[in-house]
Amino acid sequence: MPNSAFSFYLDITRALAAFAVVLYHFSHPLFTGGRYQAFHDLGLGPDAVIAFFVMSGFLIAFRVDTKNKTIATFTLSRLTRLVSVLLPALILGFIIDRSGAQLFPESYESVSYDPTTLFQQLFRGLTFSTEWYWDPIRLGTNVPLWSLSYEVAYYAAFAIAVFLRGHLRIMLMLGLCLLVGPNIVLLFPCWYMGVWLYHQVAEESFERRPFYLMLIPVVGYVLAQLVQLPEALLFLTAHVLSIEVFAQLRFSANFVWQLTVAMLFTAHLLALYHWCRNLRIVEGPLVNVTKFLARASFPVYVLHFPVMYFTQASLEAHSQGLGRDLILLGMTLATCIVLAALIEWCIRWQGRVLRRITRRNEISV
Repeated sequence: MPNSAFSFYLDITRALAAFAVVLYHFSHPLFTGGRYQAFHDLGLGPDAVIAFFVMSGFLIAFRVDTKNKTIATFTLSRLTRLVSVLLPALILGFIIDRSGAQLFPESYESVSYDPTTLFQQLFRGLTFSTEWYWDPIRLGTNVPLWSLSYEVAYYAAFAIAVFLRGHLRIMLMLGLCLLVGPNIVLLFPCWYMGVWLYHQVAEESFERRPFYLMLIPVVGYVLAQLVQLPEALLFLTAHVLSIEVFAQLRFSANFVWQLTVAMLFTAHLLALYHWCRNLRIVEGPLVNVTKFLARASFPVYVLHFPVMYFTQASLEAHSQGLGRDLILLGMTLATCIVLAALIEWCIRWQGRVLRRITRRNEISV
């Protein structure tokens, strides 16, 4: 990472973005009966996903520039990281959903649960095709998986653009766009802003900027929320497009606002990097905890919805109120953190085993 202070800030932001997504779903009437509708209406969850897209573009550009310098190493690195988390998450999510459907059938008889088979979940999940335009699908209750179809498509587009040349690059890029569909293509600029950001900071050709510049995008975002700009842009988009086309946009329906969020967040990170480029963070417990929470953000993101759905169903008989809501949120976060730690431990254990095997092979040769 270009500097330790900026890396530390990105870790904090990743953890907070994952928490914002959890809170956004927690505040949905499905889980808390509309008691926190005002918070839900802010749309911080979808906006946090856009922040994830920007940070993802930045980190991918950094890794390609410094580590994954071939298409083979890039593909292996990305698939290893994604599958090592997503495979156990899909299996755990399937077990949680099916257990919930057996124990609390009434709670799972809704449009929020699609009883897909384990084969469907593994195939569509591991091919990252749940939001391809021609056949979108929900895997059990796990709504948040939609963003992985977007992310992996952007990885593929970036690899094609960076590692290939000539007519092959053009043909594969067009084929990818046709395969994934317009919904995913619409939000590609959000992700690419992270790539642009990396190239800006990698040049190290700027002077330190005033602290207040990093606050301007934050103030702009708050003002936009106060004047209800996201709702206005959504209404305008629905008015300009036909109802049929607008309905097909799904998670990209408010793409004008999503692009705005990406620009504001990119401007914030650029100004922040200018300001803290000479700062250094001393390693310590706080840094270690932050790094763990940042690594856990991906497992928490892909696991929290099935866990929350099951927990909500198990608490259905309890009286509604703040105490019950805190139990729901606390149990969801605690369960996801534990599962994330287990997944991370398995990944590290597999890495150690592979390194030992590699060293043995090198010695024998």
